[in-house]
Amino acid sequence: MFVQDEMWGKKCHKILGSYCRHLIDKLVADEKGELALRLFLQCALVVNQLPFEQNDVLAYEFFSQVRTHSKLHSHIGVSPYKLDLHVAEVASQVFQISI
Repeated sequence: MFVQDEMWGKKCHKILGSYCRHLIDKLVADEKGELALRLFLQCALVVNQLPFEQNDVLAYEFFSQVRTHSKLHSHIGVSPYKLDLHVAEVASQVFQISI
């Protein structure tokens, strides 16, 4: 019999929202912008598939970090105006879709 942990949502949010974000921020600081960008998108995909309350909010936070992380822009060498196209290209690779 499966008994769901009452703290499941908080644990998911803590692991993915805090620890993964901290790891990605360290990658950005070490000028690993392309890898950080991919991880932001992959975390959004994983979070969106996990069954916990407000998973869509946390997934959106990962996507929004791509647009708002100022150091990420300089490390991947893409202007904020061209970032949308770059994100679409990376997202197509991460999510295996064609654009």
